[in-house]
Amino acid sequence: MERQPVTSSNVKTIGYDLGEHVLEVEFTAGVYRYYDVPPAVHENLMGAASVGKVMSCIAGAGFRFERVQTLTEAAASMSAPAVGNAR
Repeated sequence: MERQPVTSSNVKTIGYDLGEHVLEVEFTAGVYRYYDVPPAVHENLMGAASVGKVMSCIAGAGFRFERVQTLTEAAASMSAPAVGNAR
């Protein structure tokens, strides 16, 4: 899922899978996925004056979620060498 950068002190990027209704959020402390999030919630989040305040509401709304990566894991995966056959 491709995430878009946002202006926020606690949220770095946000992505959304319209077909699966999955919201993926990269916070300063790690990446989380929220499930069964309606498209309107994503639209409101992306258009919000305060992304952090809307995310607080989303986090408290009872959507099922999981932590996908910590920042340490994300940094390690970005610095890992690419695997494949270069010709």
